[in-house]
Amino acid sequence: MKNHDVSWKFILVTLGLSYAQEAVMATELTPMDFAQFSPLGVERPEGNSTMGGSMGTFPPQDNIGSPSRDGTVGGGGLYLPVPESGMPPTPHETRRGYCIEKDSIRLFRGILPVAGGEAIADSVSSEISLWFYIPENNAIRAEFSILKEGQNFEVLGAANKQEFLAHYEEFNDISNRQGFVQITLPKHALEPGKKYLWDLTLTCDERDRATDVYLYGALRRHTISQITLDTQATTIQALRNALLQNDSVLTLPNRQALGGSLSDGGQPETLAWVEAELKSHYSDLWQRYNRLGNQMESLITTSPNMSRSALIRFSEERSYIAMELAQLSAFFGLWGDTVNLLATYRSDYPVVWQQLLDTFFPEDKFWLEGSERGDVIEPISNQGEAVDKPKPRVLRMSERP
Repeated sequence: MKNHDVSWKFILVTLGLSYAQEAVMATELTPMDFAQFSPLGVERPEGNSTMGGSMGTFPPQDNIGSPSRDGTVGGGGLYLPVPESGMPPTPHETRRGYCIEKDSIRLFRGILPVAGGEAIADSVSSEISLWFYIPENNAIRAEFSILKEGQNFEVLGAANKQEFLAHYEEFNDISNRQGFVQITLPKHALEPGKKYLWDLTLTCDERDRATDVYLYGALRRHTISQITLDTQATTIQALRNALLQNDSVLTLPNRQALGGSLSDGGQPETLAWVEAELKSHYSDLWQRYNRLGNQMESLITTSPNMSRSALIRFSEERSYIAMELAQLSAFFGLWGDTVNLLATYRSDYPVVWQQLLDTFFPEDKFWLEGSERGDVIEPISNQGEAVDKPKPRVLRMSERP
């Protein structure tokens, strides 16, 4: 898999594609920062834990759900099927000159389940985000690439660059930073139904790229018509719990009937009916979620001083919908969307965010190592330039205070 790494980076350098604008600190909120900050600086009301607001700290680890005997995690939040996964792939350090301490290299990872040794992100979003954890380091920069699967990168030249490189960007000034990193692709950067490869590299020495540390995995974008219900026993059990339990976030009007039909694990005809009902509801939720985002952006752009109450109302509703979308995404195996939604709204639902991390990494509380408080770290913004878009984009990164 990594045989392509040195070759495609060499091609990028020769093409002049490895240079990006210097990173800058964000000085103001962009219109779509709704999930992370209270609109227009409005304080979160007392007792309200569902409005988008500034990031809070993690509660004690005891509050995290643990896998039950039937292989699900749930109660008081989401009912997550425990994905068939192993430990995250070991980050690859090529040789001497590490820019991450050797004891911390294992903490560098993607926030994804691992199946068959590969971290795969599945998503139906047109604007896909991936999340990573970067431990304290002294790297020069990070480079992120999306490549089409099945190409022989060693023989491709400049004339074929667009055929194998779907997206490339870099962000700088990450030295001495530690925390969660969100990287968002341009809208419609990936074609539905195709598999892509992602690669995140920390550049340790500009003059010696053999010292790089990197992660890689796969990424697939789907249309809602292409997705299917995961019919593994653990998923069906988690789905049944989510449909029947009173603390479920699911709002389908017929959820009790759907849950009851799965009492025997679900016959093919029953599963087909449940899948159709869930897909229809899932599609409606995404439309509502995106419509609310557009309404909020319009309010902020046109009349911010007159729209405080509307922004709060829209923010709360969008937060609720995000939680339900995260739950349903897991049942369809769309872990890329589940991760992004829960990470985006982790200040609203810190226990559920930890629940997700504990589901993926039950033996490895990597996000607490090196952090005295185990908190969510304040974000900064970096600007990187994508080869397929001349205009710089904003990347989100977390920094340890």
